[in-house]
Amino acid sequence: MTQFDETAFLDIVTTANEAAFNAGLWVSVAAKVRDAVGATGGAVSTYAEPTHERFLWADAGLGPELSKAYGELWIQYDPWSIAMRQRGAATPAGDLVVGRALVPWSQLLKTDYYNEFALRAGLRGISALVIEGDESPALAPRTHLAVWRAQGLEDFGSTEHEALRALHAPLRRALRAYRAFEQVRRYADAGEQTLELVAIPVFVLSCEAQIEHANGAAEALLRRPGAARVSGKRLLSLGDIEAPQLLTAIHAAAVGQARDLCVGIESAAHLEVGLLRLVQLPKHHSIRVTWPRAEVLLQVEVRDMQALLRARIDRLSRRYGLTEAEANVAKLLCSGANAEELAVRLGVRVSTVRTHIRNLFEKSETSRQADLILLFLGT
Repeated sequence: MTQFDETAFLDIVTTANEAAFNAGLWVSVAAKVRDAVGATGGAVSTYAEPTHERFLWADAGLGPELSKAYGELWIQYDPWSIAMRQRGAATPAGDLVVGRALVPWSQLLKTDYYNEFALRAGLRGISALVIEGDESPALAPRTHLAVWRAQGLEDFGSTEHEALRALHAPLRRALRAYRAFEQVRRYADAGEQTLELVAIPVFVLSCEAQIEHANGAAEALLRRPGAARVSGKRLLSLGDIEAPQLLTAIHAAAVGQARDLCVGIESAAHLEVGLLRLVQLPKHHSIRVTWPRAEVLLQVEVRDMQALLRARIDRLSRRYGLTEAEANVAKLLCSGANAEELAVRLGVRVSTVRTHIRNLFEKSETSRQADLILLFLGT
């Protein structure tokens, strides 16, 4: 990391991991990013109305009075938000949005928003990192990390923008962990009864993969033939994730370096695919009061492989403007077919298939078949 101090970067990531379990710490995340890039203010916010059940607003710079005014009135007149809506195209996660590119300064000066709110707030040059995009709005509504500078200060440049981009992956992991346990956080104690309210499998694990607790959905998964291997209370494998890889992931999560793992689980009818999401448990979290040896939560999100692939190809087809023939080729490539097999199954020449593949490379900005398949599989 060369864009800003390594210590500051790690401090932001650590605080974000803790914010997954303590919503109040998102303000600290915004403040630490603000300070790291030399901004006047910063905020983590959901691109939704304040009444939305998943609305998140963590401000470090506006102050209570202006924050309240924005949430109650000015959010609906925010020209940058309006411009984002009017773009039409979906906003992908990891995108970096620059205010002056959305709304020219000359246009901004004419708005009531600027003259009655932004001017008072010292809000002029703004840049926003899209932590969650428009890919799955029902599960993870679009969420931004915005930083701004007051009038008279330089706009953010490439150095600050690269620093923000470097934060995307760890902030997205922390935000997804936060979203995953929203339901649990609605209750006072995250004990055995509250984990039962989570519909997907959740394991409470020690650093050595000992199962301290498994909710009802997790117990059901363990009973499925071939879904997992357990020795005593130790989780040895889950789907096609074997002991060495699983243990390495748990150790990483326990020190705040968690990452999602793709998992394949055979069922009676077909292959299911999903994510293993590991989350570090802070020392004083209530789950560790109930299970003192607990260090990591393991959440399993499993979906039907074919249904997931169809939905993803449909979504990417719209994003990249694929023809129906190109989308069919992409789907069959993901099933493992080569060009010759594709030609037979589609009833066309091999040269036609290769033309479709070249078009897929060009539209998706990939250059290798392996990268194309990874894109469409979402890995």
